[in-house]
Amino acid sequence: MNNEFDNQKQQFFKYICNNCQNTMFSKSELTTCVFCGENLNEKIDGQTINNYSHIIPFVVSKDDVIKNYKKRIMFNPIVPFVFKSKKVMQSISTIYIPEYLISTNVSGDVSFLAGDKQVIDNKKNTVTKKYRVKDYSNIDYNDVLINLWSKIDNALFVGAFTYDYSQLKELNLNEFDDIVIGEDINLEEELTSLNTKILNNSLSFIKNSVKHDLKKVSENNLQIKLLNYKKILVPVYFLNVNYKGKNYQYIGNGQNGKDIFNFPIGILELVIFSLLLFLIIFAVAFLFAKIL
Repeated sequence: MNNEFDNQKQQFFKYICNNCQNTMFSKSELTTCVFCGENLNEKIDGQTINNYSHIIPFVVSKDDVIKNYKKRIMFNPIVPFVFKSKKVMQSISTIYIPEYLISTNVSGDVSFLAGDKQVIDNKKNTVTKKYRVKDYSNIDYNDVLINLWSKIDNALFVGAFTYDYSQLKELNLNEFDDIVIGEDINLEEELTSLNTKILNNSLSFIKNSVKHDLKKVSENNLQIKLLNYKKILVPVYFLNVNYKGKNYQYIGNGQNGKDIFNFPIGILELVIFSLLLFLIIFAVAFLFAKIL
């Protein structure tokens, strides 16, 4: 068993881009960085990615992703021409991104000082009836994904990407031959930040469930507990285009084909489109005027 593990450890090359410091692992030869497109000059052999336990396989093909990209981009008249070039479309990368998949539980009681305003006479004078309310909650948060690659637009990725985790498979390195992005985010810091967000979300949910007009938290005993976790690899079709000094990204879900992008509006393209639209409207108006 140890010999098999040691053999797997030696199967990967590690690439570090000198331009953007992006790290990639692959069994195959890589020539360009999947993030910035710069040439890769050095590789380090004898590397491992054995700290990942599970993987979601690619289901959607790259050809289908490019077709979908064309539908989204090619017929959008105000997207800059550079995003529509064949070279850019063909540079969409097939990569696996490292993620931390966790399930947590939030439990405990929260006490509120609550009140309801009531009208007591025709002059609409009010009185507030006050209450002390205690609510005990037990909330599970299952399959929460923590992104471990800083260069992907996290707002795009987290906001649009969901996976079917019932399709998780144990990672077999002997059958694996894809590009893996090296993690570059401090997991402990991300987990602390996520726990804070989960606790705040739980408190907000509990507070909204208190059926009184006024409510103020007087005591909060919520506690969060990590139930289970996995370090996994998720399939992504990725394109990063540097346009006028800014990075714009297209991200495709390798499992279900859902995609999202944040491409800019091209000034030249907008002017051309506006001019063509004006000429069409002018021509139509001229024809109608001539007919009438």
